[in-house]
Amino acid sequence: MDVLWFRNPLRHIAITSDLAFASDFFFGDEDQIEPSAPNGGFMYVKSSNKTIEFFKNWQDQRVNYPDKHDQDVLNNIKVEFSKKFQVKMQFVNTLYTAGFCEMSKDISKVCTVHANCCVGLQAKLLDLRSILDDWKAYKSIPPWAKEKETFRFRDHGICIHPIKK
Repeated sequence: MDVLWFRNPLRHIAITSDLAFASDFFFGDEDQIEPSAPNGGFMYVKSSNKTIEFFKNWQDQRVNYPDKHDQDVLNNIKVEFSKKFQVKMQFVNTLYTAGFCEMSKDISKVCTVHANCCVGLQAKLLDLRSILDDWKAYKSIPPWAKEKETFRFRDHGICIHPIKK
């Protein structure tokens, strides 16, 4: 696994969502299927007949995309399949389910950090350790200081992309 969990992300899932995904980049609307691209850093699935059928058919589609990763297959079928199986998809804001593609702008809100947009185990581990060091430093700050300032993860690393201001 290449995900750090700091808090429970389930409180950011709408009760009406059948499926919720982290995404590489957040475009401002959690309910907008396009242009959001799901990633495997975080996935929530409400158990139901329609989500079971969605997953069965998603896996069946892999034969049509033999050279693609399962996330790429999902990205290709998400619009058609969300309509076909009547599932409501949600793409969680990267403020809560961050990744190296788009890091959370606020360490006090982040729930998970995924080592996406990163190639190589050594690079992922180095940057995840940096994130964990930042988390430990943040947790050691007294509560009164946290209220006065917004704290962020570091803005550099082998894979960590600069935070959009």
